Amino acid sequence: MRDLLDPASGISLVLDHVKKDGTLALEIRNDYFNIYYRGGSLAKIERKGTGFYLVTFDDDYFGDRTVPCALVDAITTLDSAEEWIATIPHLKNAMDFYRTVKRNDEREYQQLVVRDNNLARFGTSSDYYICDVEYADPSMRFDLVAAHWPSTAASRKNPHGKGMAVIELKVLDGSLGGGAGLAKHLEDFHIFINSPDLGLFREEMRTIFRQKVELGLVSCKYPIESFVDEVPSFVLLLVNHDPASRKLLNFLNDLPSFPDVELKIATACFAGCSLYDQGMYRMDDFLTRFRDQIYSGEWPAN
Repeated sequence: MRDLLDPASGISLVLDHVKKDGTLALEIRNDYFNIYYRGGSLAKIERKGTGFYLVTFDDDYFGDRTVPCALVDAITTLDSAEEWIATIPHLKNAMDFYRTVKRNDEREYQQLVVRDNNLARFGTSSDYYICDVEYADPSMRFDLVAAHWPSTAASRKNPHGKGMAVIELKVLDGSLGGGAGLAKHLEDFHIFINSPDLGLFREEMRTIFRQKVELGLVSCKYPIESFVDEVPSFVLLLVNHDPASRKLLNFLNDLPSFPDVELKIATACFAGCSLYDQGMYRMDDFLTRFRDQIYSGEWPAN
């Protein structure tokens, strides 16, 4: 954090570039940070010593094509930071080519959700800020972790007692089942919220959000001072479901029910990735209100 905020540090130039480029996102990890492009890691920048940051780019993105530039493997000065920044268009190009063969739509949509909810130039009138992406717990992984901070004037002036939501994002109906399906994620979440780690999780998200405010990565005037001592909501964010497919209806009907889990399903207002309270529905309301979009065929008899 000190180096990112120090204008004399090379990685401060990286931060400035990310904030000017709406296709990039920076996520802080433990002793390193990632720069993401289209949901993939454009760079892992890892602190190896005072003023020394190792830069890693996955060469597999180039495939069998010739690397068009000298890859910078460390940022130690302002000059080396500028040299690495100059290679970004080439790195992006490599990732674009790679994505035509090996798509990862879920990661791309994750980054769009972060952009639309956290950055003013894309709109921050939404009721949620994204604290973290691909949060890794030893036993599970959350696609997105969000702070629920309603966009009313009074609420935005009060940094205390904010809510929290864990968001599971699924793209296309084929991703609903299997070992990483909705039912498994819901069961994992139920276990997590009943573990002693929940309080530490809240504190970690509060720290991450404060860091993002200080770094200018989220368009919010205040850091969150506290989260409310309640179980986070579990939000399903379903992208590009086909109403002619019955898969979603079947999976929703088969989801396990846990009394301590507040399950919500996010919808758009109208198109886009911003998250609003008015677009969040509990299961019964969702099944009623969006009946034709869930499944346009004949529903089974109750």
